[in-house]
Amino acid sequence: MDPGQGTRAGAACSCVCIFTNVLWDCCCKNSNMSNGQVIRAAQMFVKHGAGASKGVNLKAEMAMGLTLGLGVGLTWKVYHWNEKRKQAEYYTTLARLEKQKE
Repeated sequence: MDPGQGTRAGAACSCVCIFTNVLWDCCCKNSNMSNGQVIRAAQMFVKHGAGASKGVNLKAEMAMGLTLGLGVGLTWKVYHWNEKRKQAEYYTTLARLEKQKE
């Protein structure tokens, strides 16, 4: 159904729905809207300016993301370096013990 056209040819709609500032005809058989009532979802349920984030500091957000990323990444790398060191120590100890047995 194209916006601006009713469900029946030549029929006038009894309501107009407004969602995010776009007009759409909401002509349907089960419509409870009558007498040209208008639904303004954004205006009725959200206070003006409440949906927008105020005071967002892009530089601070980037700095926090960079800091957290580097911190977690460094922790990950240190863990794996320690695991690699433990494995190397294990195999050197194993090789030393095999030499002692011979």
